[in-house]
Formats: sequence, structure tokens, C-alpha cells
Amino acid sequence: MLAAHGVELAQLLLLSTAPSHPKGVGNMSGAVGKYFMEHLYVAGFGDLPERTYVERIGFETAQSDYFYETAREQGGTAFVLLLGNRDVQSPVGIVNEVLSRRLVWGAELKAIVQQRFGFGASIGALMEELPYETNQVSLDADFHDDVGSPVPRLSHSQERRRESRTAEIATATIRNLFVALGVTNITRQSGFAPGHHMRSCRTGDDPRSSVVDRDLKVHGVKNLYVVGSSVFPTAGAGWPTLTVAALALRLADHLRS
Repeated sequence: MLAAHGVELAQLLLLSTAPSHPKGVGNMSGAVGKYFMEHLYVAGFGDLPERTYVERIGFETAQSDYFYETAREQGGTAFVLLLGNRDVQSPVGIVNEVLSRRLVWGAELKAIVQQRFGFGASIGALMEELPYETNQVSLDADFHDDVGSPVPRLSHSQERRRESRTAEIATATIRNLFVALGVTNITRQSGFAPGHHMRSCRTGDDPRSSVVDRDLKVHGVKNLYVVGSSVFPTAGAGWPTLTVAALALRLADHLRS
């Protein structure tokens, strides 16, 4: 069974060449590593006019699916909103920011956190990316790891028409919400969600266009299974973790039976 990281998993299969698998195990279709997906991300940060506790443990604990279909209806893709007190105004962020300037401990540090926490606002949009064949993991012939194997090379572009449209709509939605909340000193951030690597070994019934079957068994191999977000046929805008857990439990039941 392979349960590696989405990028490393594609690398392992591409490296596993043999006379019966000249392109790599499971790669008879050439699909290993292709259609790689990430969640794109835009966010806004600012100062609230009054104390508001959205998160209490240092990361977002509130999510809104209210606008999920908004961008799809306007030529984009789906997105969800993540609500929090992020940036330097979260408890962890405040501590890090204060300690980067001077050493403060005990009651004094506690008082600073209590005074500042709750006045920072963040709204981020986790955005769906569509599958593109050119977004892929391949092997880099010019660079090798410490055991001499080619390292994975990730080719990825987020400059796509529908995804760009989603970012525009999500950014406008965040801005309108900040205006309604009276948020000031607004800054913007964009990029990728950390660690949501999906669809490098996609599931499908046809070995000519996929890597694993519906039971997550690698096509053309009797005893090799793959589990993780790399087998997703598509992703949507939701967090991948619970789906990964559900697939692992489903595979465990299949193997046990």
C-alpha cells in the first residue's frame, strides 16, 4: 500500500519502472502525476472596530459555505470562506510578534495578548481548481535526492480564466464583508492553501485514463493500493482531510473483506 504525500506518491510510481511497466507502475495510461490540483487561496486582513472572538486556538474554526456557488454562476469555480482572527492578531501571532521585538514573559505577556486579541479580522477564500493535464508532477532529470533518484518536478499554473474569475469574485465578496463590518487597514494575500495536494493518481474505471480503480487498486497490479488525496477524481472547494479519512476506512473495509 502507498499512502505517501501527493507529490512524492507520483514520484514513487514514476520511479518504479520494470520490463512489465516501462513507464512506471500504474502508468500505462500516462496519467501518473497529471491533473495535479491544489486549492487556490485569497484572503484579506484588517482591524476590527470592536473585539470579536472568531477563533481561540490560533487558526480558523469558522467556515461559511453561503457563497459556494456564487462564482460558478458567474463563470468561475466554487469557493468557501474561512473566518478568523488571523495575522498578527491571533494569540500565537501576537506572541510571535511581541517576542520578535523584545523578551516578555509571564503576566506581562499575558496582559498584552488579552489587550490585543480579538481586534484582528481575517476572511480567506478557499477556491476550487479545475483539472488541467499540464498541471503535473514529473521527474526532474537535472536534480537528484540523497539516494540518487530524480526529485519530483511540479509544473503548475494558476493563471486560468475560470480560476482568475473566482479570485476576483471572492476578493470582492471579502471586501464587501469588511466594509459591512467596519474593518480598516485592510491588506490582501493570495497563493495556495498549504498542503492540499490532490489528484496526481486519479481514480477511474478506465485504465487508459486513470491510475487506480474504484477500490483504489493500481491498474495492472494485483496487490498494490493507493490511499490519500492523490486519488481524488476532482476536488471542489472543501477541505480534503475528511475525504482522505473516509477513503482510508473504505479501503480498510475492502481489504478486510
